[in-house]
Amino acid sequence: MSNSGKRCFLVQLSSFAASHIDSSLHPPPYFLRGTLCNSSMESSLSSLQETPTWELCHRFEFKDTHHHHNNNDNNNNNNNNNNNNNSMDQQMVIECYSRDETNFVGMCRLLPDQLLQLYESSSSSSSSSSSSSSSTANNFLLTLPLCNGVHVKGDLSFHLAIEAVVWLTLQITRITLIPHPPLGSPMCVEISCGYEENGSVVRVKSEYAPREISEWRTIPPLQCKTTLTTLEKEGLSLVFIGESRGEEEEEEVMSHLRIAVPITITTSTLTTITRMGDKGRCTFDVDAPVEFMGLDSTLNCILTGVTMTIEPYLFSISPTGVGVSCNVVKEEEKEEKKDLNKQEDGGNKEDLISSEGNHVPLTEDLRILGEVLRRQEEMLETINERLDFVRNSKTEVLSKLESLRHIAETAAKDPNVLAKNKDFELELHACMQKRRKLQNELALVQQQYIDAEQNHTRCTEEQTQELEKLQMEHGVISNMQEYAQRVQQSIVQVGLTEQRRREERQQQAREQESLTSNDAEALAMVGRLLQEL
Repeated sequence: MSNSGKRCFLVQLSSFAASHIDSSLHPPPYFLRGTLCNSSMESSLSSLQETPTWELCHRFEFKDTHHHHNNNDNNNNNNNNNNNNNSMDQQMVIECYSRDETNFVGMCRLLPDQLLQLYESSSSSSSSSSSSSSSTANNFLLTLPLCNGVHVKGDLSFHLAIEAVVWLTLQITRITLIPHPPLGSPMCVEISCGYEENGSVVRVKSEYAPREISEWRTIPPLQCKTTLTTLEKEGLSLVFIGESRGEEEEEEVMSHLRIAVPITITTSTLTTITRMGDKGRCTFDVDAPVEFMGLDSTLNCILTGVTMTIEPYLFSISPTGVGVSCNVVKEEEKEEKKDLNKQEDGGNKEDLISSEGNHVPLTEDLRILGEVLRRQEEMLETINERLDFVRNSKTEVLSKLESLRHIAETAAKDPNVLAKNKDFELELHACMQKRRKLQNELALVQQQYIDAEQNHTRCTEEQTQELEKLQMEHGVISNMQEYAQRVQQSIVQVGLTEQRRREERQQQAREQESLTSNDAEALAMVGRLLQEL
């Protein structure tokens, strides 16, 4: 590893909250504005509450521009000066305002050395935490003072996550779909990986293959920046795209598949290796189900010979330590191609000289580039074969057109053919007239059908209305019948009651007669007794 290669980190700030702000001097609402390593952020106004918070998440890349110390004292002094300049360029400043930009509350800042200390503390799993911060792994809760000059106007707390950026190289030997999808336009496979910041998502496409084959072997290698967390969460993205049928038509996305990276790629061992500056390599195969648009059944996507190489992502810095030049893939490939051309001309250089004059070993990169060139040559041979087939087909088509043109010219001079053509024209004219007549009749029938349908609809509506009336009348009659039944039942009950009363009166009359006869007998007996006395 050269001294000019420096580490790069992905930093995420989220869950901001302010406290201990004097609302009499700085009334709410509040908002934040930050300048973070050549990136900027701005929050919305906070809610009118005692402790303002912001649901804001901002990610940016932080580059360690510190040089290694040399034994020479002069070099050490120069490096210290460069480090101070880089610290000022890479510092992170967050400002807090009340109501508008004219009411400045305070600001807090983080220096590169502080970020590096946080990262090193998470790397070594140490529990080094101050009174204003606490950490778990690479996720920290920081509380910083909001300073306005020498005065502290409050505190600002937020979550900070920091992770090293790694350089991912992905190679796939073969991609196969089993069973093959139905016939249609040829398809290609687009593979993407990386995180969204600064356009770090990289996509590569394979060549188009017929659906009856559904196998792709010429797949360019994919190289991109990412983090181990992003790689573990997002994995690899595969998109199957159908070839456009014309210049105006766009390519059609047939299916989308996300492949999880094996857990062995993102273990703590590989993390340690990556932080030490070494490479981590893993080879695996994938067999995953995939659903295609317009298909009820599920296909199997088989990836054979997937090789992933992960190494620290290092960027180059100028000798002054101020200018920064990232190793973007396109620039690196240009330099590699220059070096390869030199080797083909007879040179045996092992290192490639970058634009800044730094030597970067490219043994693995040259091997990858050689593999890419070999695949490109195979693609070129295939294209040449297809071009030869197209040329031969074009020659055959031209010869057939010439023979047809000759036949047409010969037939145009034959009187029998002319007479037949005239008869055909007359017959065609008669057919066209008959067609017009049939079209008129069809239009008339269609109009009659529309009228009949309207009449049917109207009759249906009338019948529906009459049916509703009959149902209402039937309901009234049913109610009257129920009322009559209730009246009849009441009359029957009254008759039964009267009959019981009549029977009771008859019983009372018989009892009265019996009592009367008894009284008469008693009176007669009393009379006899009186006479005897």
